[in-house]
Amino acid sequence: MRKIMLLPVIILSIVLFSAFAKAEPAKTIVLDNNTLLLNGSGYRSKFFIKVYRGSLYLTDKILSDTQSIKDEEVIFKSGYPGAIKMEFVYSEVEAEKIKGAFREGIEKNSPELLNTDYVNNFISTFNFNVVEGDIITLFIKNEDTVTVFYKEKTLNTINGGSIGKAVYKIYLGKEPADGSLKSDMLGG
Repeated sequence: MRKIMLLPVIILSIVLFSAFAKAEPAKTIVLDNNTLLLNGSGYRSKFFIKVYRGSLYLTDKILSDTQSIKDEEVIFKSGYPGAIKMEFVYSEVEAEKIKGAFREGIEKNSPELLNTDYVNNFISTFNFNVVEGDIITLFIKNEDTVTVFYKEKTLNTINGGSIGKAVYKIYLGKEPADGSLKSDMLGG
């Protein structure tokens, strides 16, 4: 009897998870009075497990048929303001893993910035665990300014030489956190 009662709960859970996982990201977001358009979206995976959906938002969508989408320099030079939105789908990610991932991304793509006060300020912002359904948005106002939003609330604004460009490079640099996610964000 108990097994029969659990079956509807299991089926409902699978249906709800499937609906959540397939939900499309917002086509536009507004941050600091800037309307940003979805350029591309994909999943960040670790060991074949989806951790979060990452979406790239820009003021002007870059289309692969009009510009060299593989040339990330287009975004590093003119992608301001822009945003990276992370919608978590994994049950829980610990703060230390988030900090470690950001540190590794900066170390691989902007090593000259790794021990600066503003990069340390950025990384130390993530002193909390995230759970499925949480959203972190990195608003890249310009090459030198990034604002971190968590659950739509401002956590920190970081100002410092090239922090905006360094954050973009974590996702879109020569050694991105996830090559498949980079391709999806760039619309490829």
